[in-house]
Amino acid sequence: MPDINMDSEAEFFQQETESTEGLAIVSKDHKILYCNHRFAALADSASKETIGTPITDVVAKNEQERLMALLGQAHRHEQVSGEFYFKPGNGHKILCRASMHSLNINDMKAVCMVVQHHAAPGNGDGPEPVDTPAEKAIKGPTDSQIEVMLVDDHAVMRQGLSVLLSNYDDISVTGEAADGQEAVELARELNPDVILMDISMPEMSGIEATRIIKAEMPHIRIIGLSIFDASDQAEAIRQAGAGQYLKKNGDKHELLSTIRNHSVNAC
Repeated sequence: MPDINMDSEAEFFQQETESTEGLAIVSKDHKILYCNHRFAALADSASKETIGTPITDVVAKNEQERLMALLGQAHRHEQVSGEFYFKPGNGHKILCRASMHSLNINDMKAVCMVVQHHAAPGNGDGPEPVDTPAEKAIKGPTDSQIEVMLVDDHAVMRQGLSVLLSNYDDISVTGEAADGQEAVELARELNPDVILMDISMPEMSGIEATRIIKAEMPHIRIIGLSIFDASDQAEAIRQAGAGQYLKKNGDKHELLSTIRNHSVNAC
């Protein structure tokens, strides 16, 4: 079983999930490569005992086929979510909501699975988990959701933002791009409400991508993101059309507030 090494850019990703949510990295052959203590607790096992086991072993038997189908979708770079009964060893079932996102680790394709305890323990005799929002990628966001597109050349950063935003019912991540050129093309295709735009990227910078997108689709709200606290970058992306500039390691509540603030837009 390969070792999972998270680099420094995963720091906020881990901070957002470690304390309150279960986190597991699942390989293409459905083995658990990594999990945090919260995930292990839901699986009623120690982390080191959970690693290496099939992910299907932690859910109820009648849930395994549906879980495999959603994992397949996630491996095809779709963002999906569903509700499942976990089956700890005490005989009770625990209803949990799981969000899944594709990612690459050391050139190996995997799926990040974030699990929230969704209901009190029970015996599993109640109604089965509902499918809303069991397959967000199939059914699409509701009218009340803010559709957000993520643009960053670092996959870990995109995954961290996606996991964070998936916790809020009024926000839906509709697509991801790894550079400015891809961002322009994807914005034309998806027409999102908001774009979280990294500034420094290869091929085309976030500043140039913002300029093109705002010229063609001025209704899209763009929020510039950077690891640097540089006034010149902030001014440059605002001049290109972004409504706000935030630091990547800033307060998550400021980010959420900015996404939800429909007045954050350039004229």
